[in-house]
Amino acid sequence: MARKPVPTYPLRLALEFVAAETRRNGYYSKTDAQRGGPGVVATADCLREFFSEDGPSKFGPIEEEDKKRALHAISWLTVLDNDASYASESDFDRSLRMLPLGGYRTVENGYITKSDFGFVACVYNTMEQKAAYEKRKSEAVEASSDSEFIGKIGSRGDFFVKLTQYRYIEDRGFYVFNIRDRQGNLGVFFSNSAPESMGIDVDDCFLARMTPKKHDVSTWHGGMETLFNRVEIKQNVGSA
Repeated sequence: MARKPVPTYPLRLALEFVAAETRRNGYYSKTDAQRGGPGVVATADCLREFFSEDGPSKFGPIEEEDKKRALHAISWLTVLDNDASYASESDFDRSLRMLPLGGYRTVENGYITKSDFGFVACVYNTMEQKAAYEKRKSEAVEASSDSEFIGKIGSRGDFFVKLTQYRYIEDRGFYVFNIRDRQGNLGVFFSNSAPESMGIDVDDCFLARMTPKKHDVSTWHGGMETLFNRVEIKQNVGSA
């Protein structure tokens, strides 16, 4: 008995709808929808409903700007699909390459299946994240161009620095703090304590007693960076 053909859907129309839906209501992942309660619907589920028999009548119109965003997204996906670099693929990149129709040429073929709705729903969100990532990296590279190492390895002392940013690494359970001294030299330290419990915030200048543990070239921005440990905040003088 022959298998029933798998239904397919136009990628361009799917992207046009997602552009319209996210413009109106923002993007929601499955996790967002689960956390948000009954009124929050995952964008992928909206896309699934849109392609149901009477789906289009349940949603607002697709505007010209949505169609332009879809064309831009297809161009972006095509460039990404033709990128032969596999070393640092994200889940999104792997999903693009594993789309079932035509292998790596799915974007050119122009059709998707229901199993691809989750991928298509997050295209614009991923585009924004990647653009923001590239901007942050460009700024970090520029800021690190004149950086030199700070202090002597193992020699504990007082250092006057500014907190430029911090982030929480959820799967590791600690914070990463990026700092800079008066000469523009860059440093970093890790802590299980949140910045508010340490009495510091972004753009604060403070005196800290700490120990240079390692001098290294950052894999993130390519500049010289000093890793500190045993950090003790002595005085916070606030932002400049």
